[in-house]
Amino acid sequence: MRLLVLFLVVLVVVVIVLMVGGCYLFFLPGEYDDMMKMMRDDELKDFRVLIEHPEEGKFYNSNDIEVRGRVSSVRSIKEVWMRLGNSGVFGKASGTSSWSSNLSGLSEGTNTVYVYAVDNAGNTSSTQSVSFIVVLRVYVSTGGNDANDGILKTIPVRSIQVGLSKARGYNVNEIYITTGLYTPGSGLNSSGSDSGVVITNNNIRLIGGWDSGFNSMIGYSEL
Repeated sequence: MRLLVLFLVVLVVVVIVLMVGGCYLFFLPGEYDDMMKMMRDDELKDFRVLIEHPEEGKFYNSNDIEVRGRVSSVRSIKEVWMRLGNSGVFGKASGTSSWSSNLSGLSEGTNTVYVYAVDNAGNTSSTQSVSFIVVLRVYVSTGGNDANDGILKTIPVRSIQVGLSKARGYNVNEIYITTGLYTPGSGLNSSGSDSGVVITNNNIRLIGGWDSGFNSMIGYSEL
């Protein structure tokens, strides 16, 4: 009887050791630690931030943008941090596995956002980024070039007709025009039934009289 009780006690101890010690019994010294490190490394490889909005290279007609996404990880996420531009300061986003943050007053042109996550163990994911383009209006200047995009004050187009076409393509309804004289062949269409300028855009506003830097209105634009 005592032998049976002893056997059962030993059996229970063995089961407990197997449950607590896990795979230690089946690995040579050091192999278990190596295996666990590989598993942690694999988990960290899958630990990454996904930016779902805005989309890479897309145009947006507002300087107020919601940045949102999620974190791909089997780990519990503690926080997500985001920064606008290379020189900005990282700030904490709202949420963890699913996160978001609102940006306001963005500059026209290309903006880049950087995001990373931290899990509850203190591990940090790689930093992901997305670049998108804010387009609020099109700029036309007597000193412009029709090969330009026309979406920044520093890269205006030359002719009003090209400005109208750009505005339609970017889905904006404002065109700023610098002071000066716009004539057929020099800012206006030069021949045929389309001579001058043809406006086919809906709800478009042509606002003239801007100085060469589009900083203030100083006069008028003559067509």
